Amino acid sequence: MTIPNASLTRPLKLITCAIVSAMLSAASVAAEPAIDTSRGDAMFAAYFADQTRQLAESCLTEISSREDWNARRGGYRKQLFEMLGLDPIPERAPLQARTTGKLEHDEFTVEKVVFQSRPHLYVTANLYLPKGANRPLPTILYVCGHGNVKKDGISYGSKTNYQHHAIWFARHGYVC
Repeated sequence: MTIPNASLTRPLKLITCAIVSAMLSAASVAAEPAIDTSRGDAMFAAYFADQTRQLAESCLTEISSREDWNARRGGYRKQLFEMLGLDPIPERAPLQARTTGKLEHDEFTVEKVVFQSRPHLYVTANLYLPKGANRPLPTILYVCGHGNVKKDGISYGSKTNYQHHAIWFARHGYVC
């Protein structure tokens, strides 16, 4: 029987101990009962509800005339752009917009589109168009976010929660 080189034995022991330690830690974490976070969740919900109320009550209270609005408009615009991550304004990219498909309905058409919003950053979207429009129409940019819809273990996607809004607009003569 040959004895392994002593310079290799110590690192092997350390690696083995680390693996066993990680396995025991994972097993003990899995065995711990779930922590009740409902009290903290309620506190956060109350805090955010209070903050929302305060913002709503104080929103634009300093605006009472067109002159007030014009005097503050630039500052509001700067704040908005900062919140949207657009300050400084990012480099423009060619849109490279294209339609990848269409869905026809009796009252509207949905065009599936993709465009480049920033260099190498592509966005997918749905464009809802009223049927029979032969003139320019008012248009709404509706940024819907994501909200998974699952029923009976089947995922219907992240945008289905919001489609009824765009459908309503298209049925009432808006491009959305």
